[in-house]
Amino acid sequence: MSWMRRVDALSALFLIAALVQGRAAVADLAVPYVSVPPVVDGIMEDVWHEADSIDAFIQQQPYEGQPISAPTRAYVLQNDAGLFFAFRCETPGRTPDCPPGPRGSQEGDYVSVFLDTFHDRTNCYHLSVNCAGIQADEIISADGRASNFSWDGIFTTAVVFDSIGYTVEMEIPWGTLRYANGKDVWGVNLARAIPRGGEIAYAAPVRLNEGFRVSRFMQLSGLKLQVRTHGIEFYPQGFFRTEKSYGERSETWHPATDLNWALTPWWRLQSTFNPDFSQVEADPFALNLSKYGLFFDEKRLFFVEGDEYFQPSGGVMADMLQIFYSRQVGMKLPDGAEVPIHAGGRTTVKIKNHEVAALFAQTGAKSYEGFAGPDREPAAAFAVARMNLRVATPTTAAVTFAGKFSDSTTNSVLALDGTTNEDTWQFTYQLARSEMESEADWAFKSYVSYLPGKFSVSARTTVIGDRFDVSDIGFVPWFGLRSYSVSAGPVVYPDSGLFVYGALRLTAGVSRELGEARYSNSYTLQLEGALRNNWGFGASAQRGREYEIAGAYNPRAWSVFIQTDVSRRTWLSLSYYSVFQYNYLRDYFGRSDFANLYSSWRPSKRFSVFLGGSAWVERRPNGGIEEITWRLRPGISYALARGMDVRLYEETPIRKTTGVVSFRLGFSYSYNFAPKSWLYLAINDWQRRDSDNGRYVPQQRVLAVKIKYLISL
Repeated sequence: MSWMRRVDALSALFLIAALVQGRAAVADLAVPYVSVPPVVDGIMEDVWHEADSIDAFIQQQPYEGQPISAPTRAYVLQNDAGLFFAFRCETPGRTPDCPPGPRGSQEGDYVSVFLDTFHDRTNCYHLSVNCAGIQADEIISADGRASNFSWDGIFTTAVVFDSIGYTVEMEIPWGTLRYANGKDVWGVNLARAIPRGGEIAYAAPVRLNEGFRVSRFMQLSGLKLQVRTHGIEFYPQGFFRTEKSYGERSETWHPATDLNWALTPWWRLQSTFNPDFSQVEADPFALNLSKYGLFFDEKRLFFVEGDEYFQPSGGVMADMLQIFYSRQVGMKLPDGAEVPIHAGGRTTVKIKNHEVAALFAQTGAKSYEGFAGPDREPAAAFAVARMNLRVATPTTAAVTFAGKFSDSTTNSVLALDGTTNEDTWQFTYQLARSEMESEADWAFKSYVSYLPGKFSVSARTTVIGDRFDVSDIGFVPWFGLRSYSVSAGPVVYPDSGLFVYGALRLTAGVSRELGEARYSNSYTLQLEGALRNNWGFGASAQRGREYEIAGAYNPRAWSVFIQTDVSRRTWLSLSYYSVFQYNYLRDYFGRSDFANLYSSWRPSKRFSVFLGGSAWVERRPNGGIEEITWRLRPGISYALARGMDVRLYEETPIRKTTGVVSFRLGFSYSYNFAPKSWLYLAINDWQRRDSDNGRYVPQQRVLAVKIKYLISL
C-alpha cells in the first residue's frame, strides 16, 4: 500500500473511531506504548496505526475559534527511548514555505509540541520544527507570560514532502525533559503555523484575550515513566580571541567545560568552569538625551545561558526591578576599556518544581581614563543566588541575593518576589533591601491586572527609598521614586471583519523622585490593534505636568507605530515618537523626535537582506533644529546549509553638523554540526572618523573562534 493510501486509511480509521466513541472536537490524548519505536525519517510506517491522534486544530488567528484552514493531524506514541510525535500537514493550492534560517528561528510553515511535564499548569517545554528542518525550543513559565530561549533541548526531527503537503516526525528522548516521579499524566498542546495571513492553530484552543496559557492544555495520559538517572552531559569547549583595542594588541585562548548532570528526572545539576566572558557583537549606537543610563541587552553567552533562573517573577508585563544586571560584571569603563573577568561559575539545582541557582565571577583591577582624570576600577567578586519555590499551583515565590565585594566598596541586595496567575488576573510583587557600604534602604514594586472579558484594568506601584542603591550590581537608576498608575479601557476581539484585536486605554499616573518638591502627573491615551491580514498598529498621546529639578514643564508627547505582515518575504516596522522634555545633553527644554525603521526582504529561501535605521532630532527651545543624528544598520544573512549560517552587517552613525561619526563592520559564522554542538567565528571592526582630517582611526578589531561539543556519558 502506498504512503498516501496508508495515511488516508489511517485518517479514516481514526475519524470513525472518534465518531463511534463520541469524542469531542478537543480531546485528551492517551499515549500508546510500542516496543519497537518508529524510525524518525519523515515516512510514517505501520507502527503509527497504533498511535492516538487529533485533527481538531482551532485557529487563534486570524479567525479565532474557527477550524484550521488546511487539514492537519497529529499523532503520538511512546517507547522506552522517549516520546514520538508525527504531524501530517496538507498545503492545498500552495507550496510550503520553508526558509532554512538559523536554529531557534520559527519562520514559514512549522509545527510545535508543548509539554507540561510536572502537570503544574504553569510551566512547559516548547519544541518546534519548520518544514526546512530548522529546530527551535524554549522553556515557557508563569502560565505563558515568560519565555527562555536559551534552553537547548536534544530532539530528533525529519520532514518529507509529497504532492499534497508534508509530514514531520519528532522524537523527544526522556533525558531531554525533567518530570515528576509517579505521574502518568502531563499537560500537552500541539500547534501548526501557516505563514499566509499569520495563521496559528492549536489542538487545545488559545484565546486572543488570554494569550497562550499552560493552564488550558489538554491531558497526555498513559505515560510509562520510571525513576532513573539520566546521565551526564559534558561539554568541552575551546576559545580563541585576538584583539587590537585602542592601540593595544592581545591574544587569549583557553579551554572550558560545562557539566549538566541529571541525577534524577527532577533533580538536575548544571555547572560551568572557566567559561568565555567576551562579547564580540557590539551594542548598537544610541543617543541618550535623558538623565538615566542606557540599558543594553546581555550578549555574552555565559550570562545569557541560564539567565531565566535569575529573573524576577511576573514576566515582561510585570516589569519588576532589575536588582541584578549582568552587564555590571566586566562592565565597560568611561574610556571604552572593559574590566577583565578572570574566573566564573554557574550552578543550577532543580528538585521537583523548585529551583536553586547560583552564579559567581571574579573580576580584575583595571586602570582607565575617567571623566576627572586617571582612575582605577578595583578587583571584585560578584555573587548571585536565587531560590524559586512553587507555593501552590498558581503561586510562586522567590528569594534573591546579589552582591559585589571589593577592597573599596561593598554593594548587596536581598529581595523577595512572587506572582499569582489566574485565568483573568495576575498579581506580582517585589520587596528588596539594598546595602551600599553603611547605607541601607528598601524598595517595593507591584503589578496587578484584571481582564474579565471586554475590559482591562491594571495598576502599578513603585516605591524606591532615597538611599536604595544597587548601582554596582543592578539597573535601578531612580532614587527616591514614588510612582503610582492605573490603566483601564475596552478590549475587543471581533469574530469577523477587518480587525482581529483592538484596545483603547487611558493611563493616569503620578510620580516624584528624590529632590523634586511636587508630584508630577501624566495622562496617556493609547490605541492599538491588529488586522486580520497580520498587520499591527498603535498610537498614543500624553499630557501632564512634570516637576523636575531642572524645572517645571508640560510634557507633550505622541507616538505612532505600524508593522506589516512579518510572514511575508518583505515586511517592515516603523515607529515615531515626539516629546517635549528637558534635554540633558544640551541642558535646555525642547522637543525631541525619534524615528525607528526595520525592514527585511527575503528574495530566496536561503538569502535575506535587512535594514535598520534610526533618527534622533534635537530641537532648540525656539523651535529650530539643533542636531539630527542618523544610524544606519544594513546587513545580509545566508543559510549555507541546515544549521550553517553567515551574517554580515554594517553600522554607520551620521550627524548633520559633522558627518559620519564612525564605521563598524561585523561578520559571524555559526555551524550547529551536532546536537548542542556549535562552531562560532566572529569578526568585528570598529573605526572612528577623525573630524579634523576625515580619516578613519581603528578603535577595536576582534577575531573570535569558539567550539563547543556535547559528550553524553
